[in-house]
Amino acid sequence: METLELRNFLAANLGLDADCVGPDYFKLLIQRISAETVENDLASILEAAASRGQVWHTLVDHAVVPETWFFRDETPFDHVVNIIEQRRRATTSSPIRILSCPCSTGEEPYSLAIALAEAGVPPTYVSIDAADVSASAIRSAQEGIFRARSFRGRKQFDRLRYFSHAGDSLTWRIRSAIRDMVQFRLANMVSCEGLETLEPYDIVLCRNLLIYLHTLARSSVMNNLGKLLKENGVLIVGHAETAIAREYGFVGDGTPSAFAFIKALPRNSHKASIGQAKQSPSQKNPARLQKGNVERPIDKPVAEAAAVWSKDRLVPTLMQIRQFGDQGRLKEAEQACQLYLDRVPESAEGYFLLGVIQASAGNVRAAERALRKALYLQPQNTSAMLHLALVYESDGDTDRAAVLRKRAANTPNTVGRE
Repeated sequence: METLELRNFLAANLGLDADCVGPDYFKLLIQRISAETVENDLASILEAAASRGQVWHTLVDHAVVPETWFFRDETPFDHVVNIIEQRRRATTSSPIRILSCPCSTGEEPYSLAIALAEAGVPPTYVSIDAADVSASAIRSAQEGIFRARSFRGRKQFDRLRYFSHAGDSLTWRIRSAIRDMVQFRLANMVSCEGLETLEPYDIVLCRNLLIYLHTLARSSVMNNLGKLLKENGVLIVGHAETAIAREYGFVGDGTPSAFAFIKALPRNSHKASIGQAKQSPSQKNPARLQKGNVERPIDKPVAEAAAVWSKDRLVPTLMQIRQFGDQGRLKEAEQACQLYLDRVPESAEGYFLLGVIQASAGNVRAAERALRKALYLQPQNTSAMLHLALVYESDGDTDRAAVLRKRAANTPNTVGRE
């Protein structure tokens, strides 16, 4: 009974979908909160939390587990730099406004600041806001001290240029020039509390939040994102959230590997937006660039390999297929994946990649078939479960999506890449 009360409270106030976290999550959360508050029982804890005082912040800090690192998924940061450099060439005078929400402990907004500094963008040309619902995460971000775990991404950069570090220390402190580029605030994306008075943004990064929310909360967040973005503003989501962005009327901006979308459609009604999105030219051909976008350079070895495959029917590798997808070459990625599966028909990872590629291209029915095949071959592939759940949700089948999300939450994902 206590677990149910806590589930309902977090669902109402944070939008948390209980099926995404598993049954033990709430029991452990109750134990931690009870140990850190003066309240004697969960009912008293929830009553105190409702007043948005210290008990609320303690509950949120334990409920939201930060999982982030510098330059997590490199392409979105490159894409933001490209957008800003285009604006500079167009001699736009007003600063480009960027929001990172949720920002967790600060790695994402600081990565943006570092990427812009690396590109030579003057700090006065951009304004970076960062927000999170966790007060302790905001404090940590403002302090700007990080351990080695925060640098586990693949991107190489001159760390000592942006961080101070004592040789005998295990921590790195962000330098003031970068820290001063980011303004942090406490905010709730579900209710928009803490963001109500802000002016609209040119770019908003909201990555890996939507997949943890129940349907009603997700709708609220998407509506709030629409209000926070300028017309033709760019929304960047997580790789598993692209179907959600399309569902709410956002249009791919021509760079699929950045998971970037443009607020470009009338949003008078939810169903109208969905229908218009399906008819959008960029949905039919997501690799097509809209006016003003910069095409990412094509990796020459991969392009040459494509010609070989079409001529001699040699089998591409999964790594090469991913490279096509990362470059936004969805048609070639799908063809390469089909060639791979012709030779390796029992590859769960191959069918998973095929489903992700087809979903990115807007081919929902084919994506469903591929992801179902991946799960048939590898029943514990939680990534395939979550992607298939998003496909079902984009098609309005919330019941099957909920079953898959619950299954994913209760499945230890021991699946590795082939």
